[in-house]
Amino acid sequence: MDANGVATALVSISAPGIWFGNAAKARHLARICNQYATQMATDYPGRFGFFAALPLPDIAGSLAELRHGVEELHCDGIGLITNYGDHYLGDSHFDAILMK
Repeated sequence: MDANGVATALVSISAPGIWFGNAAKARHLARICNQYATQMATDYPGRFGFFAALPLPDIAGSLAELRHGVEELHCDGIGLITNYGDHYLGDSHFDAILMK
């Protein structure tokens, strides 16, 4: 970052995301990734921020991780990918997440 004049970076999980067909594993992976990103931001104040990962398409798990990311970890936003299986972000399946 220093060599390229980058003062601050926002980290996030990119495709394929953290969903691999198992809700419990996705919840666990989201928590680990979000805790790690929080630690980066803590260890290097002002250098890193992060967009929290959600275990979508698991709605209940995602709502819990959304609360945790915002209220406990103070994330800078939420990282989303365009679709989760056959559900795109505009699908009503995600209303509980996107209407918060």
